[in-house]
Amino acid sequence: MALNSATYITPENMAIILQYGGVNQGEVAGLDNIGLPGVSRAIVEVKVFREYISRQFATGGKMGNITFSGTYTEQDTNGYDQLFTYFTANTKFTDTRVYLNYEDFITVDIANDTDAAFQVAELNKDAADSNQVIRHNGIIVLNGLFAVFFGHTEVMSSTVLTPVNGADLHFVKGSGTVDTITDDNSSFVTDGFVDGQSLLIEGSTSNDAVLTTITTAEAGTLTLASEGSLTTEDGVAETILHGGKLG
Repeated sequence: MALNSATYITPENMAIILQYGGVNQGEVAGLDNIGLPGVSRAIVEVKVFREYISRQFATGGKMGNITFSGTYTEQDTNGYDQLFTYFTANTKFTDTRVYLNYEDFITVDIANDTDAAFQVAELNKDAADSNQVIRHNGIIVLNGLFAVFFGHTEVMSSTVLTPVNGADLHFVKGSGTVDTITDDNSSFVTDGFVDGQSLLIEGSTSNDAVLTTITTAEAGTLTLASEGSLTTEDGVAETILHGGKLG
C-alpha cells in the first residue's frame, strides 16, 4: 500500500508571538511544548429503565485552550512578562499568533466572531530541575472562534516571510455588489486560498481593518462576503493576505 502525499506539520518552528506587528512584538522565550486548541462538547449520559446500555448525548460546545511550557528566561519582557501583565489586568487581546511553522499560524477569527479574544488563565513557575533551570507553563483561553491560516500571498526565504506580489494586488470596493481583490499573477489558488476562508489583510494602506470572508477563491480573484467595506486601491510591496478556517 503506497503512502499518501499529505504534507505533515512538524513542530520544531512553533512559536507564540505577542503584540504581533507592533513596536513591542515579542516571542514567549524558551518554549519546548505548545498545546493547540480544539473544539469539544460536554457529554450527558442518560440511563433508562430496562435498557442495559446508557445513552449519551453531546450538548453545549466550547473552544479549547492554548497551553505552553518551557524554560523561564530573564528579561523576557515582550513574552512571558507581557503574559503576566495581561493576567494581572485580566486583559482581552487579539494581536497574538501561534505559529505552526514560519508561515502558518492560529489566531482568533475576528472576521466571523468580532468578540473573539485571548485571555491568560494560568501562569506557573516550577522548581529548578537537575540542570538548574526553572520551568514555566501557562494556559491561554480562547473567548471565541479561532482559525488556522494556511493561505498566504508570501513565500518563505530562509527564516523570512517575503511578500511576492503585494504590489500586484488590487482592492475593489463593491458598489451595489460585493468587494473583490484581484492578483495580476493569478496565484491565489496555488497560494492556498479556498472558498469560505476568513481573510486577514496586512500592509495595505487603507484596508487592514476590514473583517470579511472569502466566498469564492479563483486564481486571479477573491470574491468577498463584504459589500462596500473595502477601499479601492492598488496594493503596495508589503501587502500580504492570509486566509484561514476553523479546524
